[in-house]
Amino acid sequence: MKKSQKTTSIFELQNYLYNHFSEKAKNLMGEKITTISNYSKSFHNCLPQNYCVVKEKKILESLDKSDVCLFGDFHTLTKYQVNFIKIIETYAKKQDCKEVSIALEALNTSDQEYIDEYLENKISEQEFIKKVDYYQKWGFPWEGYSNIFKYAKKNKTPIFAINYSNKSLFERDQLIAKRIKNIALKYGKKVFCLIGEHHLADSHLPSCINSKSGGKEKKIHLTRIISNIEYYYAVEKSKNNYSSNENLELKKDFYCILNTDPWIKWLSYIAWQEGKKSNLKLSNHNYDNSSLDLHELEPEFQFNYFVYILCRFFKNKVK
Repeated sequence: MKKSQKTTSIFELQNYLYNHFSEKAKNLMGEKITTISNYSKSFHNCLPQNYCVVKEKKILESLDKSDVCLFGDFHTLTKYQVNFIKIIETYAKKQDCKEVSIALEALNTSDQEYIDEYLENKISEQEFIKKVDYYQKWGFPWEGYSNIFKYAKKNKTPIFAINYSNKSLFERDQLIAKRIKNIALKYGKKVFCLIGEHHLADSHLPSCINSKSGGKEKKIHLTRIISNIEYYYAVEKSKNNYSSNENLELKKDFYCILNTDPWIKWLSYIAWQEGKKSNLKLSNHNYDNSSLDLHELEPEFQFNYFVYILCRFFKNKVK
């Protein structure tokens, strides 16, 4: 088989996997997808069809000029939280700058006291998770966010909670914007904010951050970074020249990083939902775990499930 034929076959398989897992994920979402549909549409509608491939240096230059970096999160896939840490590390190293702070949607502002205690090692990880009621208020896999706290402890980086989980999406954007502006202006440190990617739409959080109530407020310069958007991934794959890591400039100070097949996002969501249903427990904790990350699935299940999907793709029968 020629290289171009192999590439086409792989792309077709990836497309099949994406369609399969995204459809199953949407079915699991049920009514939730109707509730957030308009909010989600605004995000996707703001994404341009035209873009250009850029070097990582371009993103770092944008970050250097910005007061705040909004990094889009896909909560059930820990690689997004890992990528968030990597972008902070890369920026701090190459720009020789450690004066940064972290803002997390995963935690409510009412929990700031416990965040500070955990960062100062006054309470254990288990105590922290219980005090903030992590699995009831947030519920997504802890591992990725745990790594952020490990980074913050090691580098003495402050972490700020920014969420108001009992508010509507619009109200949350307004309150989170105010919170981020206060952090940036009060502490004078560049804010790296990890928040659900749909909040990054032009008319959502970015608009709220730079809305001026009295006309005298300082303008907050933003860099937005999202990851593995299906449309851009498909276009780049179709060119047969897509590498494992690619950076796209969508608009001024707005970027998309491609480093994970989009179907993996939806598989992680399915794994999380299945974990909630089975009420599994993490082996290294004594409290109930209402989340499940992709790697925690039994290897036999992973293997059998993928064989089943592959057989369906190749139109074979599974007995």
